Amino acid sequence: MTRVMPELANLEIFLRGGAIATLLICAAIFALPPPFRRKEGSVAALCLALCAYMAVSSPGLGFETGLTFVLLAAVAAAVPVLIYWVALELFQDDQHFAGWQLFTCALIIAASWLSFTSVSVGILRGAGVIVIFSHLVGVIIAGDQGDLIEARRHFRRWFLLAIAAVAMVITALEITGWDRGLPVGFYLLHAVLVWCLAAVFLIWSVRVDPTLWMVKRQSTPSEVSHSPAQRALIARINTAMSNNLWEREGLTLSQMAQELGTQDHRLRSAINQAMGHRNFSSFINGYRIERAKSLLSDPDAADRTVLSIAYDVGFASLGPFNRAFRDATATTPTAFRQAALRSDDSAGKG
Repeated sequence: MTRVMPELANLEIFLRGGAIATLLICAAIFALPPPFRRKEGSVAALCLALCAYMAVSSPGLGFETGLTFVLLAAVAAAVPVLIYWVALELFQDDQHFAGWQLFTCALIIAASWLSFTSVSVGILRGAGVIVIFSHLVGVIIAGDQGDLIEARRHFRRWFLLAIAAVAMVITALEITGWDRGLPVGFYLLHAVLVWCLAAVFLIWSVRVDPTLWMVKRQSTPSEVSHSPAQRALIARINTAMSNNLWEREGLTLSQMAQELGTQDHRLRSAINQAMGHRNFSSFINGYRIERAKSLLSDPDAADRTVLSIAYDVGFASLGPFNRAFRDATATTPTAFRQAALRSDDSAGKG
């Protein structure tokens, strides 16, 4: 036994070092090529925080006390928050953080730094992690149908849920104190798991579909060649949009596919690969916002409320309409209307 345990400890350190090396490579790939965007930055930050976590969570590396440990532990405390950030950036192309999200993430990090003060602080941190990861699972489920990128749709169903499960298990171990005094075999398994996840993510994100992290639109119909069947489907899509199919409240991709007499995956491929859109909601909302801008700019419709216009263009409530309008125009519907009507008045007086 005395001869086996050191061997296991050395193997654990070797595997942990391999995981750290893989994470550093991944961080460099995402951080170094300009221009530096928020999506890529989230991945690089997560990889570096995971390196710190891998160092402080190993009993064999010697980071148990001192300034180095404190600094690494402070960085590692942000891992759950960074996983959450990366996932949202990946699965939501136009991510905006609400106040409750920022508050919960700040609470998790602060509670991590103060967890040594009392057990209740550690429980508070665990509760915060459960909140953000529960929201993350909801985002994954809710966005599945409207996601037009097939590689991302398949990926979201297993890898991200695996990360969430691992993060929750580790958090549970930490807040209950069960992570202290564990056998070397547990840390060995821990190192293998993180290394495998890091390697799978690196290979998938860089080689399988490197465009997933790009904000810009993909190709346009004129830049690629399409099969006759796909060209016919694109023509039917354009006709349906010209006939204001987008006005239908709560329109889903499946409903549109049924309307056009095609299969979901064929419609998804046409809108994504041939027309350059990454999300079905943003594709439909583009038509809705253009119509809303026309109504908001019309002096004859000046007495209409913004809510009634939102209903007319297919939104079920004011909140989603305001968010979609701000994303498209960088201003609110009310401010857009005021500016448009002022411009019209000035032109009339001139």
